[in-house]
Order: sequence, then structure tokens, then C-alpha cells
Amino acid sequence: MFLNQKIKKTPIYLLDQTKVAEREGHFVQPLLLIEMSGGVGLYNPTSKYIGVVSTTRKELEQRLASKNLRIEIIPEEDYRFCSGCHEFMLEGYYFQRNDSCYCSRECIEKKVGWKEYLRLHGEGSAFWTTRYNG
Repeated sequence: MFLNQKIKKTPIYLLDQTKVAEREGHFVQPLLLIEMSGGVGLYNPTSKYIGVVSTTRKELEQRLASKNLRIEIIPEEDYRFCSGCHEFMLEGYYFQRNDSCYCSRECIEKKVGWKEYLRLHGEGSAFWTTRYNG
């Protein structure tokens, strides 16, 4: 049914509107907004959970609004996708030499090697970083 379908993944913050006095909505958590024909939903890359599924984005936004929640697109400079597994990430290992990043030690071991990471880390050209400044 969903084979060969274009899937749009947009990194978002889910904001709690009841906390508007605190910087236009209180940060809830980073998620991926998944859109494809026939459905839209929110995906949590940490727990691998898809929730709040609707048939249209407008319907999804209305459902969220009824719970005092809203979607805010994460600016492109504030997130990355893992160079290993291609999962959305806000923190992880960064390599200056090729501007690559990895979400976990497992992804580094598959693509770069942990010893190579430790060598580059010792030189100061690979390190753990976080992209979220909330």
C-alpha cells in the first residue's frame, strides 16, 4: 500500500501552548513530522514510536491544538541526520574532517571505527556535541 511512496520528514518541536509566557510556548520534545499521501503523523526517533496519526496535516494540527500543543519547524541549522543510519538527531558525535555526524557508538563502529574516532578525538577533530540550545 505504501510502497514507492514519497515520504516527507520534517524535524519539529512540539510546543505546549499553556506555557506561552515562557518564550512563545514551552519546548516539549523534538520529533519528526511524517507526511505521505493518505496520512500524517509524529515520529519520536528516540523511542521509535509513531503517534498522533491523522489523514491530513490540518487535522493533525487541530488535534494538537485541542490539547494546547502546536508544531514549530526546527531551523535547518539546529539539527542533523546521522551519517550512519540516517536518523534525525539533535546530539551526537561530530567529525570536522568531512562534516559528518553519528548518533551512536554503533554507527561510528560501522562506518568509521571506534579506534579511529578515539584517535581523531585525541587530535580535537572529532567530539560529542549537542545541537539544541533550549
